[in-house]
Formats: sequence, C-alpha cells, structure tokens
Amino acid sequence: MKQTLNTLLFILISNLMFAQNGTLRGKIYDDATNEICVGAIVKAIGVNGGTISDFEGTYVFSLPPGTYTLTFKYIGLPEYKEYDVVILADKVTVRDVRIVGEVESVLTKGPIVVSGVRKTNTDAAILAEKKNSINAVDGVSAEASKRAGDSDAGQAVARVTGISVQGGKHVFVRGLGDRYTKTILNGMVIPGLDPDKNAVQMDIFPTNVLDNIMVYKTFTPDLPGDFAGGLVDISTKAFPSKKSRSFSASLGYNPTMHLNKDYITYKGSSTDFLAFDNGDRALPISRSIDLTKNQYDPSANNPELTTITKKFSNNLATERKLNAPNTSLSFSQGDQFNKKNGNTLGYNLALNYSLQTEYYEEAIFSSYIKPQEIVQNELLRDKDLKGNMGNSTAAWSILAGGAYKKGNSKYSLSGFRTQNAESRSAFLRQEDYRENPNVQFRSNLEYTQRSVTNFMLSGKHVLSVGQWQLDWKLSPTFSSIDEPDMRLTAFELTDDINPKYAINEAVGAGVTRSFRNLQEQNYNTRVDLEKTMKITPKRVAKLKFGLLETYKARDYSILDYRIRIQSEGKFSWTGDPNELLADENIWTPAPLGVEDSGSYINGQRQLSNTYSATQNIAAAYIMHEYPFSERLNMIYGARVEQTRNHYTGQNQDGVRLRDSLLLNKTSILPSVNFIYKVTPKTNARFTYARTVARPSFKELSNAEIVDRISGRTFLGNDTLTQTSIDNIDLRYESFLKGGQLLSVSPFYKRFTDPIELVAYNSQNPNNFQPRNVGTANVYGVELEAKLLIDKLSDTNAITTFGSNVTLVKSSVEMTVAERLGRISAARVGEVIGTNRDMVGQSPYIVNAYINYTNLKSKWDATFTYNVQGPRLTVVGVARNPDVYEMPFHSLNFKASKASGKNDQWKWSLTANNIMGSERYFEYVSYGAENQLFSSLKPMRTFTIGVSYTL
Repeated sequence: MKQTLNTLLFILISNLMFAQNGTLRGKIYDDATNEICVGAIVKAIGVNGGTISDFEGTYVFSLPPGTYTLTFKYIGLPEYKEYDVVILADKVTVRDVRIVGEVESVLTKGPIVVSGVRKTNTDAAILAEKKNSINAVDGVSAEASKRAGDSDAGQAVARVTGISVQGGKHVFVRGLGDRYTKTILNGMVIPGLDPDKNAVQMDIFPTNVLDNIMVYKTFTPDLPGDFAGGLVDISTKAFPSKKSRSFSASLGYNPTMHLNKDYITYKGSSTDFLAFDNGDRALPISRSIDLTKNQYDPSANNPELTTITKKFSNNLATERKLNAPNTSLSFSQGDQFNKKNGNTLGYNLALNYSLQTEYYEEAIFSSYIKPQEIVQNELLRDKDLKGNMGNSTAAWSILAGGAYKKGNSKYSLSGFRTQNAESRSAFLRQEDYRENPNVQFRSNLEYTQRSVTNFMLSGKHVLSVGQWQLDWKLSPTFSSIDEPDMRLTAFELTDDINPKYAINEAVGAGVTRSFRNLQEQNYNTRVDLEKTMKITPKRVAKLKFGLLETYKARDYSILDYRIRIQSEGKFSWTGDPNELLADENIWTPAPLGVEDSGSYINGQRQLSNTYSATQNIAAAYIMHEYPFSERLNMIYGARVEQTRNHYTGQNQDGVRLRDSLLLNKTSILPSVNFIYKVTPKTNARFTYARTVARPSFKELSNAEIVDRISGRTFLGNDTLTQTSIDNIDLRYESFLKGGQLLSVSPFYKRFTDPIELVAYNSQNPNNFQPRNVGTANVYGVELEAKLLIDKLSDTNAITTFGSNVTLVKSSVEMTVAERLGRISAARVGEVIGTNRDMVGQSPYIVNAYINYTNLKSKWDATFTYNVQGPRLTVVGVARNPDVYEMPFHSLNFKASKASGKNDQWKWSLTANNIMGSERYFEYVSYGAENQLFSSLKPMRTFTIGVSYTL
C-alpha cells in the first residue's frame, strides 16, 4: 500500500512539474544575410535535449521555470550564447535571435553576445530590412507608429522618407501623385474606396491591425509593375509569439470643431453611427421609372406624379446641433498553440470603431480667370462660395486570421472588413460675378457609405530544405461605394434688402437629388517559386519566377433627379429648403381651366454616367540574385504584363459602346540592381527599371461627375493610354551603432505619355479632364538621418532625432494644344516655354521627429513635423490659370506614460496640427497675386487615450 501511495505521489508531482513548465519560442536569423536559419540547434545549458528550428527559422520547446543560458548552433556559423533567459511557469518567453559577433548595446555601451528581440514590427526590424533588402526600401514599424500616437496607416506612413499624405488618406511618394503610387495588402492588390483616386485610402487601416508598412522605392520583377514613386506594402499582424490581448480608447477635442452648438448637419438615419444607412436615404421609386416621359409632365395632369413626388424625403435643409468629441475604441487578441505532434496553430483578431466630426466655420471655394486683355495681369473673380461645412464619419473594421504550420508547410487564412460612412452638410453663400451675376444660398446634404471586404488564402511550402520554396496566394476583394440621395438646394437671392428668394435654373439656382452606386470586384492569384543555391557559406544565389493574374470588374451608375416648380412665380419662398416639398406646395392635378402649380420630381438614369468596365492583368516574371563576391550582389530579371480594359457605356454624344476594348497593352519591364557592401554596415546601390502607370476606370470612361459642394465637374476620357516610366535610382546608406542611420538617394525618372488633370477648355473653367501630355522628367535626391543623442544626465533616458528631406525638380513637355492655349492667353512680357511643372510633384518634402524615452519612469514623448512644397494640382488651359496646393506645416506631439504590473496600462496625450496650419489651394498666374481656389482650416486637435494590455 505504501509503495502504491509513493508511486501515485511521484506521478502527481511529476505531472504538476510538467504542467508548470514554461514555453520558449523564437526565430533565428543570420545577421550577415538577414536569412532565417533552418535546422539550427537550440539548447539550454544544464538541460537534456533541445530543439531544431523549422523551415521558417522558428524554434519552440518546454522548460521548467528558471534562468538559463541558451546556445545556438548553425552550419557555417560559430556557436553563440544568450544569457539570463528567464522562463516562467505557464508563461511564454520569446527570444528572437540574430546570430552575430560582438555588437554594442544602446543602453549599456558594452558588448553582448546576441542582439535582442527581433520582430518585423520593431524599428530594429525595419533597419535590418533596409540594410539587407534587394530593393531600396523604407518603412515604419508598428512600434514607431504606436510611439507617435498614430491612429491609422495614413498617419503612420507620413514619416517615411520621401512620403507625404494628402488629406490624411492618399500617399505621395517622392512628391509624385497617387497615380504613381501602388498600395498592396500583404503583397496582394486591393481596390480603393475613392473612385476619384488610383491609390488606396490609407486611413481605413487602423494601426492595431498593422505589423509594418514598407515602401519600396525601386522595382524588382516580383513586384507589380504599375508604380513609379513607390509601392506601399501594408502588412497586417500574423499570430503573435505568445498570447496577447489589448484594449484601447481615446477621446479627441478640437476647440473650433467640437462641443459646438453651431455644428452643421442634417437628419440622417438611426444607424448612421454604425457606418451604414438603414434605408431612409434609399431611392423610393423603381430605378426603371423615367420621369422625363410625357406622362410625368404636369401638362398630362397625371396624379401619379403627385404620388411619386411625395415618396421622396422632404428634408432638404441643414440643421444646427451640438456635436461630440472624436471617439475611438479598439480591441485585439492573438495566440498560438504548439501541438504534441510538432504542428502549430495560431490566430489573430482585431476590432476597431471610431466616430469623428469636423466643422469648418469658413470653408471657401473660388473660381478665377485671366482677363481678356493681355495687358492686365491680375486675375478676375468668377465665382465665390463661402460658408459652413460639417462632416461626421463613423468607421469600423475587423481583422480575423488563422495559420496552421505542419511539417515544412504553412497555411494561412485571413479576412478583413472595413466600412466607413461620411455624412456631409454645408450651407454656402455663392456669388457669381461674370456671367449672369447673382447671389445664391446653397444647402448641401450628402452621405457616402464605403466598404472593402478582403479574404486571403495562402500557402508556403519548403519542397527541399534550403533549396526550393513554393508560395501561393488567392485573394478576392469586394468593395462598394453607395451615395444615396445627395441633395443640393440653391435659392437665388432676388432682393437683399427685403430678402426674397427664387428657384431660377437659368443661373443654376435649383434643386438636384442624386443617387450614385459603385460596385467593384477584384480577384488576385499569384504563384512564386524560389530556388536557393549556396555558392559559399556567405554567398547565396537565388532564382525566382512566378505567375500572377488580377481581374477587376466595376459597375457604376448615377440617377439624377430635379425638383421643378410649376408656376414658380406664385410662391414666396423664405429660403428654407424644406418648404419646397411641404405637402401644401407639392404639385397636384388642377381642375380644367385652373392654372396648376407646385413642386414635382423630374429626372432619370444618366446613361453617360452609367458604365461597366473590366480590367485583366496577366503577368509573369523571372529574376536572379547572384552575389559575385561577399561585397557585390546583382539582382536582374524582367516582368511581362499584359493589360486589357473593356468598357460598356454611352458617351456624351449618345454613342453606345458595348464591351469595347479601350486599352490593350503588353509591357516588358526589365530591372537590374547592384548592391555593393562598402563596409559591413555601408551599402551602395544602383537600380535601373521600367514601370508603367495606367488610367483608372473612372478616367478611362465617358463619365461626367459633379462635385455638388464645389460645383466642379470631372469628365472622363476614353482615349487615354498608359504611361511608361524609366527609373534610375542610386543610394548610399550607412547603418551606425545603436540603430543610427545616414543615407543619400539620388533618383531620375522619365515619363512617356503621363496622364494629368487639365481644365477642359476656356469656356468651362470648372470642368476638368484627364489627358495624356508630353514627356516628363523628374530629378531628385532623398537625404535621411537617424541619430541617437545619448549624452544625457539620466542614464535611463534615450533621445533620438530623425529627419529626411526630399528635393525634386520636375519638368513636363507641353502638348502643342496646351502650349498654343497658353500663348494665346499670355500676358505682356510673359514667356511661354516648352515645359512646365509636373502635376502632383512637390519640389521638397521634409519630415523630422525627436523622441525622448525614459526606461525608468516609463515616460515617452515625441514631436513630429511634416511639410511639402507647393505642387501643381490642376493644369490651366488658355485663360484658366494653374492651381497649386500650398504647403501645410504639420507639427504634432504625443506624450505617453506606462504604469501598472508589466506596464499593462498606458496613458497618452496627443496634440495634432499644433501650428494651426490651413489647408489651401491657390490660382497662380504670371504677374498676378495668387488667388484662393479652396481653403479649409482644420486647426488643433487634442486627444487623450488609454490602453490596457494583458
């Protein structure tokens, strides 16, 4: 009996000891090549057994609680050790290791055996990628964006060298516009939410779903070929090395915008705060009803017209109400599990919600034109719109993903859904000065609901360890933009002494209601096969080739309606838009011999603004990376892309196009890169590559799209062709101790058939159209420095300063028609050359930051600054002057304090736009004072935040 009890006690104690073991996980890298170490042996001194890293360089094994010395052995490298690795019971300890010789610690200034934790979401990981990548690449880590207080990817990417962000959403790389910037998600193409832009809106990606953002400045054949400024690769989080869970919340206040009783809005639906309309704004009649038919004319005395008119909402006016501060909430969780059979399963989940409002007390949109007499320089005012604007944006997103690793294979499945809805209201006073001088009061009610749903299934297979690797990805994406019941009401002020108002369509004072809808589907597939060939232990060659295909389909439609007034002179309007569809003012059939009167609905589907389009891009590539020596590496190859765009729609002349092939191009895109290691920490790079830029669906169409607030019209152009770009890049970069960096990067780009937005003609100064123009050249240089200021009295403090400056000179050859138009309107003494600035190209971009971190007190503070030089936005025609976006000086600050056990709590204060800069555009003309094109004043926003991490 005693022996039995002893046996049971021994088993129980053994089980308890096993249950209390901790888990050690990590990845192993060769620091010299940045390659993962497959088959490395990891042991803990004093413990029998060990483990071997798998095909991703990952190792894992169970150890009893205690403090250990780890040893790492890999073929061709000496044994390395890491000391004082603490294992806790039922906890996961992560040790990602880069096998190197002696390196210097930032804090101790002394030698350590192995560098510390290395992850893809840290500043150190970004520097390692910059140093060892075959591309000229820059990036920002999740660590840096969290430290700076960024709430979304648009704010985070703004600090990357050569990057500027327009409106907090659209990325410009090296001053080049969104046309020349490509955005991909986890290596796969996704559509944007804005039909006016080619690039993806960066603000739809909250920072808590990001692992890092890498910006590739040079092209290699394994990348998409349609970019010139840069390719932005957004990487979302994979499953974490150990269980994590975090919550965060923030509250933002702008003194000029929030808690303002004059905030302008309008009555929407009860679900607007959830980023979708519940149907209140939906079209109340069948889309097939054509209200332009005679049966719906008041002369037909058809009572059905009254019924139809009453179905439309009678809410046309703005209203004033107190608005709340900006709020945001987020939650994320992830974990991984190691099975007894050696397989690994992991997951990641992230949820985000935000509700933000903006109020502009004085929004300005103006139109100017050059005088007819060439001896006069000062611009003539054509039109002014001034007044109040309010925006309310609700947004949410969810990211869910899982991965399963078995043997030498890994399978991943992820889903990402983001949705936002923006409600916009404006009350503007419009004054026309030139033709039909008049004064109008305009009420704008708009709503835009956008969504993107992306799925990705991917696999990674090591077919022969250290030799062949196969990667494949399947990624469908579905996006939609719905703009239901956009309402514009304009009254003409006919008597300003005793205010009287009228509906007068002859001067543009009327009522319009529009329903727009866009649906787009993207299907992406790619297969990559890579062969690794070890020439010597320190020289590794790679052969890589692959196939890719992207299919896009878009459906776009607009329904336009007008409220017309029968016998308008009978009404005495007070300027309240809600009067127009009041029951007593709606048209009803009149008895025979009695004059009818009242408001009624008229309009139909706009065939020229209804189109379907498809794009198919098939690509194949081959590239070879060959190290001639331990110092000189060459990467060369080519990519072939075949593009076909089909279009179904009707042009402005009523000509119907049915599945017409508007673009059919086969492009051969060569690339050659040389990397020379001047020293182990210094690289010199040279790249030549050819890339392309393609017109968007909207540009390569016959659409005519009106911006209801500004009154400006976009006209599609179905004759556009793609742009060809030749790129030459140089870079000299030095990676100094403590994560410091110095680099200089000259570049040159030549554009053939660039696409630019130009004024349609001198008779229509508010109409704009994309057109291919002459050859363009861009010369520039990027300068970057990241310095560690370590001579401080407090040895626990680190201060880091970083800055990057991009200087650019652009020139585009004008077409004959453009140059003749400029000559015809040239002022006396003005010389019209053959070239001008390139659209969207800033002459300079400056980013700077200074960060202070105190490891003892847990305080962290960061100042960031960004500005870009004036850039041409709209090309003038004849008497229409050019429009430039003027510099916006963005100075921001964030301070944070960690507290609690294991620093689980983090409190923060953020101040954005400290200088109170104004965002404005101006007309620029020879010998004339600049005049305002548009102006918005965002002023300062202060945000407090708190997060809790388990």
